[in-house]
Amino acid sequence: MEPEALSVVPEGCTPSPFELRKAKRDQEEMNAGGEFSRWQQPGGAAKKQKREAAATPQPLPGRTDVPRDPWKTVAVKNVPWAAGENDIAAFFSQAGQVANVWRGTHRDGRVQHITFVQFGSREEASRSLQLNGADFNGRQVFVEPSTAGTAGSNRRATEAAEGGAGGSGEGKPVEGCWFCLGSAAADTELVASVGEEVYLAVDKGPITPEHVLIVPIDHLSASVALSPRCFAEVERYLSALRSMYTSLGRELVAFERHLYLRTKGGNHCHINVVGVTPAAGKRAGDAFRAAAATAGYTLELLPPLARGSGPDELRQQLLQALGGADTEYFMALLPDGSRLVRPLMRGERWPMALGREVLADLAGVPERASWKQCSSSPEEERQRVEQFRQLFKPFDVMQQAEDGGEKREKGQGQQVRE
Repeated sequence: MEPEALSVVPEGCTPSPFELRKAKRDQEEMNAGGEFSRWQQPGGAAKKQKREAAATPQPLPGRTDVPRDPWKTVAVKNVPWAAGENDIAAFFSQAGQVANVWRGTHRDGRVQHITFVQFGSREEASRSLQLNGADFNGRQVFVEPSTAGTAGSNRRATEAAEGGAGGSGEGKPVEGCWFCLGSAAADTELVASVGEEVYLAVDKGPITPEHVLIVPIDHLSASVALSPRCFAEVERYLSALRSMYTSLGRELVAFERHLYLRTKGGNHCHINVVGVTPAAGKRAGDAFRAAAATAGYTLELLPPLARGSGPDELRQQLLQALGGADTEYFMALLPDGSRLVRPLMRGERWPMALGREVLADLAGVPERASWKQCSSSPEEERQRVEQFRQLFKPFDVMQQAEDGGEKREKGQGQQVRE
């Protein structure tokens, strides 16, 4: 390009802030005379010290008396460092009533680049998403749901949850994963039933003899990220287990914990299921709520869907309640089919053992809350798996499918002979 073309200022360009600052400094020197120092303030205070103080981000602790609600909260990036809580609340008040503002800190004391703004209602939080890209004191802010992306980037899971092919056949086995059947780390001897998309395994450190895990065969992160077909098979296994527990005078209680794991290829979805007495089943909801409250969290109740609803309607209900397939969350399944859910916001740390501790307490064996304390010999494991297989056989959805196929084949053969 010619030098003249390079010097042309594009249309709509604003003056350089460095030039403006230099012009202001030159004017101050001219007005102050020979004794002027560029760091000197009229009152004698050092301008350099003031600038450094303003550049030090101050954490916003937020109001501790306001329970944090992920459904009413948005995450905001690129907030001006100098903006205080009142400034942020005033800016977002155009979307609704601001109930809380806080900015977390890293372990070394540095302020995190994300600020959380909680509103008085979910509708107001949803409305605030329209401020994404708006100008706030000279900076463009980015607004998104507080739970978005907490489980990392997972395009395949999102496609699967929306009905694509990502949840079927594309989850490659991960070496070192305990739940990938193709991994050397998997205890395949514990497998009690294998379906087309899902398998059932006896827990390695069981709370009760009938404590099992429902696990997708493919390495997929969460139940809400499964394909419709795989999700439906999970529901069939839950129904079969519910019938089995009923035959034992028990009720089904389960939980799923979806946390983003950086090792072993990330989280491999698994649902813990146990049978408890009817009395324990009645207090299961309160037990999960109390444990979550102790950890500083609240759980939202999702009532059972209307009779006649299918797995697809349930998937959509969960996706809406949890904020998408790429969200960390905790979910408990109660005997009446209702669920307690909690999506996790950025920076929140869910207690890893909470679900198992609640199940152990409901089962009347709180001492078995730690699976490491429940290990057994390989021979004991084989016996326990065989006992469960015999117990589950009349209810096994895969066994019934095979038996039905054999009956159809025999019937067709009889007709041919006749």
